[in-house]
Amino acid sequence: MSHVSSYKTEIRLESALGQGRSVEEDPGWEILDEAVRATAEELGLELVHAIRDYYGRSILCDWALAGPAFPRGVGVKVDRTTGEVMFLADTYGGFERAASQIKDRVVQNYTAMCVARALKELNYAGRGAPGRGEEGPRQRCVVMSRRIEAEVDKNGQVKIEFSGFGGETCFDEADALRRALRELGLWAIPVSVIPKTASEIEAEVGPKTRIEGRKVPLS
Repeated sequence: MSHVSSYKTEIRLESALGQGRSVEEDPGWEILDEAVRATAEELGLELVHAIRDYYGRSILCDWALAGPAFPRGVGVKVDRTTGEVMFLADTYGGFERAASQIKDRVVQNYTAMCVARALKELNYAGRGAPGRGEEGPRQRCVVMSRRIEAEVDKNGQVKIEFSGFGGETCFDEADALRRALRELGLWAIPVSVIPKTASEIEAEVGPKTRIEGRKVPLS
């Protein structure tokens, strides 16, 4: 049954660690590096490897982004034992908004890149260049008559629309997508699942498709 799902996301690079390898070998590490560099370019920030606190003391990070609006910088650090991705910043003095903007853009870029790569791994071909809507990046992919459209908002939450799926196949595809995202370090936690109406599905897959219901756990 075609449906629209919303997910909140968390970044944890656990795939390599679970195989006894270093976190730097995780596929999500490369994507995170790409996301940080994209954020630096988009926001006109300098990419460094340390932030500074209110007293000017240096704190080393895996990546750090700083600019005129927040010269102390926002750091990104990955726990080598757990794979947890942490954002560090000393926002004392009214820099909360500037730091949040940088952090949110990194998460948004990382999420969008993971979704695009996961869909490619599931053999969905992108149709047209990825775009950016009011909320954030959009990605449209298709396999024959089936279509998945993903949109990432400014907080990294993902809205995914599954179209052209009959029966329960779209739920299976949603599960496969979540597993692919997890391998890349992006944990997609369902927030809501909204099944499409019978008329909407009929318009997508034809009137002869049998429509079956299914309960979807949200946790």
